[in-house]
Amino acid sequence: TQLRLELSDTVNTVASGTTNLSNDALWPDSQLINYLNWAEREFANRIQFYRDVTSVMTQIALVAGQTDYPLDPRILSVLSVQLNAPAGVANLSLWPMSYSEMDPGVKNDYDGVLMYPPAALNEPGSFPSTTPAPPTPQGWCTDKAVNTLTTFPAYSGVWPWATAPALNLRVTRLPINPMSANILTAVPGIPFQYHLALVWGAAWQALLTTDVDGYAPEQAASFQQRFEMEVLSARRDMMRKLRQKASVQVGSMGAW
Repeated sequence: TQLRLELSDTVNTVASGTTNLSNDALWPDSQLINYLNWAEREFANRIQFYRDVTSVMTQIALVAGQTDYPLDPRILSVLSVQLNAPAGVANLSLWPMSYSEMDPGVKNDYDGVLMYPPAALNEPGSFPSTTPAPPTPQGWCTDKAVNTLTTFPAYSGVWPWATAPALNLRVTRLPINPMSANILTAVPGIPFQYHLALVWGAAWQALLTTDVDGYAPEQAASFQQRFEMEVLSARRDMMRKLRQKASVQVGSMGAW
């Protein structure tokens, strides 16, 4: 049987596992909720579970002449970038690049003519030494600066459609809205089969708090181990879903 926990249930479960010998609660609900939020963020960070293409943080409006765009700090990684297009027109997928490929030592911009990094933006083999710069970015990277998406080349300001030009990102992220005592019926966003991971993670952190009578490092280590096991199980499940390929065998030794 798998357990689906609302926030109130989760808080009560953590509280029951971290009381002292006199059965007194050692932490207020607000503090336990903080620990639960830590556990959900830690789970999301390790598993890269929350994948998003629709939140506001995944939409970046292009600015003429600008190459660097700040990323929402809740974004953990950028998986792909597309340039939006109006209905009926296919979006343009930008090339993933490294910042070294965008370095001035690799490309030259002079007299309105730009030479592209050959490995990233040209067909294999010979390539022209100079190529007119396209009006919109063709590549992207995130290794120039922390929480920054760098595009290449900069948007020129030329856009053939009425819709505003923007980049659509596919990202992994942290939870958007932390759990709060104001909504005790809220359900954590991670799959319900892993809700107990939040209980173990919150109990782990609570029992490491040294300024209360509940400091119990050995018991905390036990909850940490349970949390780590849930993380490993979730990671295996996710990798199976991401990488599983269907195969068909035909013949006496095989079946659909």
